[in-house]
Amino acid sequence: MLLNKMPSQEPQRMSRALALAFICGGVLVFAAALGMYYYQYVSNTVDQTEWVEYKQAYEQYHSLHHSGDLDASIPLARDLLVDAPTPTQEAQVRLKLAYDLFMRNKGNDRAESYKIYKDAASTEGAIPLLRALSLTDMAFTIQMVGDETLATTYIFNDPPYNSILSQAGGDVQLALLDLYKLSDSIYPNAFAKIQIASIYAQRLANGKVVPGNL
Repeated sequence: MLLNKMPSQEPQRMSRALALAFICGGVLVFAAALGMYYYQYVSNTVDQTEWVEYKQAYEQYHSLHHSGDLDASIPLARDLLVDAPTPTQEAQVRLKLAYDLFMRNKGNDRAESYKIYKDAASTEGAIPLLRALSLTDMAFTIQMVGDETLATTYIFNDPPYNSILSQAGGDVQLALLDLYKLSDSIYPNAFAKIQIASIYAQRLANGKVVPGNL
């Protein structure tokens, strides 16, 4: 049952802070799980010299990626895609490259960013967790900047994504909700679950229609 009065801003700020904390925790868990996967499987199937060289190049890129030096990190990411020893490693780099392009936002960066996210979501041979994360990352960019026109222009503009928006009655937030649900169905993950709960909470707080099933 919806409340007649809008909730105060302070609880909403606290909810956002808690959601962000959970998201950060989920990302750390994901990174640890992915690191274990690489150690156990990738290092045992790739030539050791090739792996060491790739790992050194990746660490250089990773440092620039986290420092925010996007003009330097993006060319290195493109090189890593050429040299990636496994489909999974390639998919991981693609997600970071997509994020860097989105954040740099020069020329056609964002168009390329969303194309990369979509390609990563359908990459055969990649572990389901990475495919799922490509969907959550793509959806979260819209919530991060609060610009729904990006979603209609770059995400829900072609198959199969345009059908998601159509089934949501043109409501971008509901379409993003369905993207998170799709991500969680590919590989259950905390990031998607938190964002699903967040969208439900926002819609309830604003008196908007809420789907019947979580």
